[in-house]
Amino acid sequence: MLLEYFRLREQPFGVTPDPRFFYPSDTHREAMASLLYGIQSERAFMAMVAQPGMGKTMLLFNLLEQLGSGVRTAFLFQTQCDSRELLGYLLTDLGLKVESYDPIQMHEQLKGELLKEARAGRRVVVIVDEAQNLDTSVLETVRLLSDFECPSRKLMQIILAGQPQLSQKIGSPELVQLRQRLSMIIQIKPLAAKDVATYIARRLQVAGYTGPALFSPEAVGLIAARSRGIPRLINNYCFNALSLACALKKTTADADVVHEVAHDLEIVDLSVDSTATEGHDITPIELPVFPPEPRAAVPLRAPEHWMASEVGAATTSPVAPDSLGIRDLRSPAMPSYNVRTGKLPVRPAPRAVPRRQPAQPPLLAVARRRLRARTARLRTAGREVGRQLRGISAFLIRLSGLEIAPDTSPISTAKPESARPAETSLHAIAEQATGSSGYRTEGANV
Repeated sequence: MLLEYFRLREQPFGVTPDPRFFYPSDTHREAMASLLYGIQSERAFMAMVAQPGMGKTMLLFNLLEQLGSGVRTAFLFQTQCDSRELLGYLLTDLGLKVESYDPIQMHEQLKGELLKEARAGRRVVVIVDEAQNLDTSVLETVRLLSDFECPSRKLMQIILAGQPQLSQKIGSPELVQLRQRLSMIIQIKPLAAKDVATYIARRLQVAGYTGPALFSPEAVGLIAARSRGIPRLINNYCFNALSLACALKKTTADADVVHEVAHDLEIVDLSVDSTATEGHDITPIELPVFPPEPRAAVPLRAPEHWMASEVGAATTSPVAPDSLGIRDLRSPAMPSYNVRTGKLPVRPAPRAVPRRQPAQPPLLAVARRRLRARTARLRTAGREVGRQLRGISAFLIRLSGLEIAPDTSPISTAKPESARPAETSLHAIAEQATGSSGYRTEGANV
């Protein structure tokens, strides 16, 4: 209801650390540059300290996006653990299978993986978020992890991020070695009053808002004073102010709405002094209105899809991925979708077409075909047998000492009128063989 009322594509003041909503203020930009420089210069230990709600996790997510493929990262946020569990979380986040929670085996497994990444020319960066929850013994284990090194470089870089209690632990006498190894200690400060207005406008821009300012200058000044420049508190004030303005059917969240929201929020927030801003004049801050982010339209690959058809009945306009049931997790620089909207085309139901069955040949034709094939095989076999018999006859005649000469006279194939008398002499046998093989004998000595 809130999104439809203010024509928003998505929730601008959510609770998740979405990197798309990252606002690079002066302090956040300085912290990001310091972290990138420390990783590039291969600093072994770095620490980042900030108050709760200052956007540490969002900044770390943006840092992970800035790192290229030459850096292998591990992000640890389960800090309510002991040393063995921390090593297990680290190996699991690196994609390794933890077979045993023995510290020696886990150290050897981690060392082998770090050496493999070093040979491949990749860095290993480990980020420990909410590090203020780690005990002193666990922090000492983290310090010992930095001992994985080769003569030329460190095998692993560690970033500790936490609340101000982390700096108190690091400053204790028990962790003097860890404090000496910290090459960078980065602090994120709250937003200035002028940055609060830009922060709100930036999040509305990413959420797809186009129109007049949703917050009056007095409301923006009141939010900047009550939130003390902490981004999480700014989100809470803005979300509740827009929700109340939507319920009251207002198009702008004014100072009265923000006063009512502040009264509700400060009941449970004991750290906020509600009387701090009562006797002071609130400086109005004009809320800038940014144009929508330019996004290149990407045509659909399949033009025959129904969303790319119906040219006359549909209009071409960029449609948010949320309207298609897709959550857009890409950066603002990534192109958006461009589909054709309008009524869905009515497709006629497919008509059932019976399949034509091939005609079966008659049985008599099949029988004739098989008979002709068998006759041809028998004829071929008879010729082969006759050829072999003639060869055998010629071989027997040569063995008998007869001289075989080609017979030039034609062989009569007519049937004799009368049967020839049987002859048992070798000469008669030779004459029979000669007649059957196409040769005749000359000068046979019988």
